Amino acid sequence: MNVNFSAHYVTTCEVAHHGPDHALIVKTVFLPLARHIPQTHISFTRRLFRGRLENGRLNLNIGPTPSIAFLYNTQTIIAGNEQGAEDPSNSMFSLHGFKTVVLESNMGIMFETILPALYTESTLFIAELSTRLKFALQLGFTGSSLTLGGQWSNQSTELGSEVTVGGHGLVWTLK
Repeated sequence: MNVNFSAHYVTTCEVAHHGPDHALIVKTVFLPLARHIPQTHISFTRRLFRGRLENGRLNLNIGPTPSIAFLYNTQTIIAGNEQGAEDPSNSMFSLHGFKTVVLESNMGIMFETILPALYTESTLFIAELSTRLKFALQLGFTGSSLTLGGQWSNQSTELGSEVTVGGHGLVWTLK
């Protein structure tokens, strides 16, 4: 048996609590023998109004790259029905044939440094295709960025990609 304590093994721990009107998620990623504070992400989400799909979210990152974000989240559920084809106000479903489409929007302010940045993100989820399309824009004093992405998933597989363009260059992420 060979045990090497100097090798770097990444350890990830995540704890989540979801209630009817709130959620708390704590996630940390650390190296056991690293000499710095482990990167820890804490997210608290709370429904703002009864009967409406509007949430407030506080994201806090502690570690080598600390940040804090205050976000406002809304969801618009577009649900079709069998009569959607005859209803002119529901013409999206007669043209595309989708029964369930959810538009989610996030907007808020982020502090990755001492200077603030405005953040907005829109996500379109098409349930019949198990597809999520994302558009995000960040404007700040230290720079701006634009992100376009897509994700597809089923019970056993997930595939996604994002392209981010900003002052740091072009970043392509495969998930």
